[in-house]
Amino acid sequence: MYEYIDFLRIFSAILVVMTHSLAPFAVQNIFYARLLNRFASVAVPIFFILSGYSVIYTVKRHPNISFLDIVKHDLKRLFLPYITWSLLYFAYLVLSHSARDYNIRYLITHILYGNMWYHTYFLLIMIIQYPISIMFYKLMQKYSKLIFMVLLISPIIVSLVTGIIPINFINRILWLSPLQWGIYFYIGIWLHEHNYLEHLSTPIVLTSYIILAITLTVALFIERLQTNQFVIYLEYYDPLLMTLATLIIFYKLGTWIIKILPQLHSPVKFLSSLTYTLYLSHPVILIIFNRIHFEPFNARGTFTLFVYFPIVLISAVVLATILNKSESVLLNFQTKYATAKKH
Repeated sequence: MYEYIDFLRIFSAILVVMTHSLAPFAVQNIFYARLLNRFASVAVPIFFILSGYSVIYTVKRHPNISFLDIVKHDLKRLFLPYITWSLLYFAYLVLSHSARDYNIRYLITHILYGNMWYHTYFLLIMIIQYPISIMFYKLMQKYSKLIFMVLLISPIIVSLVTGIIPINFINRILWLSPLQWGIYFYIGIWLHEHNYLEHLSTPIVLTSYIILAITLTVALFIERLQTNQFVIYLEYYDPLLMTLATLIIFYKLGTWIIKILPQLHSPVKFLSSLTYTLYLSHPVILIIFNRIHFEPFNARGTFTLFVYFPIVLISAVVLATILNKSESVLLNFQTKYATAKKH
């Protein structure tokens, strides 16, 4: 089953790169770019769901290892890349802008808030959720129905609190909390614990989800036109339903593709191993293209839109491969050095 999750992880990483590479075209109000960006908005929520799903998968696969030890291992795996990439993007800001604007206070604040760059929040939210997931998992086993209800109403809780207390700091804490982005991580835990991916991917349930997601999207559009305050609730449930519908569709697509073409198993595993590096490093490609004034970046039109994204994606995959290989070489060298030192 996990190879289908690998397929979903690759799909989500591609959507993230698509969102960021097509942003200049969306700003230019090109219809296809806006449409693709709307579709790709489910990428990060799916990443969160897959992360929660993977935690329980690891727990079930290694019963001799405690949940706490697995969480500690994953936190180490997340924390170092988060700090490293935050420092690298901060260094770029200092070198390309005024050092007065980007000082130590800016560095500390943006590391704590997770917004050193437009995508680094993902790792910070994951770092926050992992310790909480231990308590969540224990509560879920005892109070399954209650936890399910809390997950359902958490978008309303967040919207009410942010409406009552319009303070940036509080809003940021809630944004990083289990009640907003974190909900997708816990949905992933829930899905694995109850084996819901198989149940939810039946044709009837899948069709119902798609219809409900489309209906809610239309309702959200109508509410926006009427400037009704009720829109705040719809804004949280629209991405939730769209994410679940997309997750199920591409889960089924992955199972179908891999069953028909089993030879894709190795490429899928390889690309899946690149996804987190690809997520963290792809803005480097965008920065380089912007700095060298790569022609499609500032060009208008649908043709350049569909040319630019594949070029960015291929370049980002190459960069992620180089970074992963370099990391492997360094780790092997470190292991050999430590072994030689012992002897």
